[in-house]
Amino acid sequence: MTPDRYAAFLAAFMPSLTQEIMRRRDMSFRQALRALYTSPFYADLEDETTKLWRLSPLLLADLWEEEQNTGTYDYPEAL
Repeated sequence: MTPDRYAAFLAAFMPSLTQEIMRRRDMSFRQALRALYTSPFYADLEDETTKLWRLSPLLLADLWEEEQNTGTYDYPEAL
């Protein structure tokens, strides 16, 4: 996937992921977006080669939550 295409794809599902973070953490949209974009998890998500983009927003939120709670997350084996 080209970098431009991946960026467009990522932007398309970010609202769903952000909404899930808002729901789980009782945050505003701005707070959730900031929490997501500044996380090490998001750096991994931005890297197309990790294939994290293949996961649903709910599973991505699970991984983000795990990283927030423990400082790390288990990379899914199936990717």
